[in-house]
Amino acid sequence: MLLTQKQRDAFDDDGLLRLEGAIPRADANRMAERIRAFLATEEAIRHNGEHEYLAEHPGGCQPLKRSGVFDAVLDSAVPVALDELFGADGWKHPRHWGNPAVTNRVSEAPWELPTDGWHVDSTPDEGGRSRSVTVFIVLAELRPRGGGTLILSGSHRLVREYGRHDVKNREQRKLLGGRDPWLAELWSRQPDPAIERRKRYLEEGSVVDGVPLRVLEVTGQPGDTYLMRADTFHTVAPNALDQPRMMLIKGVPVSA
Repeated sequence: MLLTQKQRDAFDDDGLLRLEGAIPRADANRMAERIRAFLATEEAIRHNGEHEYLAEHPGGCQPLKRSGVFDAVLDSAVPVALDELFGADGWKHPRHWGNPAVTNRVSEAPWELPTDGWHVDSTPDEGGRSRSVTVFIVLAELRPRGGGTLILSGSHRLVREYGRHDVKNREQRKLLGGRDPWLAELWSRQPDPAIERRKRYLEEGSVVDGVPLRVLEVTGQPGDTYLMRADTFHTVAPNALDQPRMMLIKGVPVSA
């Protein structure tokens, strides 16, 4: 593949790049089936039965990762895109690809934009460069309000300008929220009930210190992949649909 200049600019400006069909659909479907089958095994049921709070996010899938079930990613467009963005020697090639991430519906409550959980996976280095990229791979059809990760596009630029490379999450939110009420309200523990959050953050967005910001929801078809600069704010989201959210997530260290 050859990334267009528009795609490269989006990755730099938004901190996010979507690659439609980066994984062959048949491979994505196969991975999803293996996860479903594993979660029905006695091993998985025993693991998750001991921790009731994992009902929404069942875990214990490490044996799948070690077995190489997800290694088809190695021969996909994902490594090619990383090569184009950072150079073949500019990112660390993982031994195994992906950590399964499943979100089940556990409530009949209507979908709401979360106020908590907003975080970065890593802070930029002292030179303002991303230390890593987080890869999200959709394994089963993922529709809006289906539990897809929520990403605050453009926020990595504010983290680099006003954040600190040696702190993350709570302190970063405090630093950035102090610059603009739009940001402060996004992750406020006591949100203003008069504000229609979905419209304000997912549809309208805002511009803070010249940086366009908007909350984007990860959605797509099996095989669609997102590359996110890991100093971009994001959070988990509830699943308001009957179909489980099923993805692979992998952090990839980079050196550029």
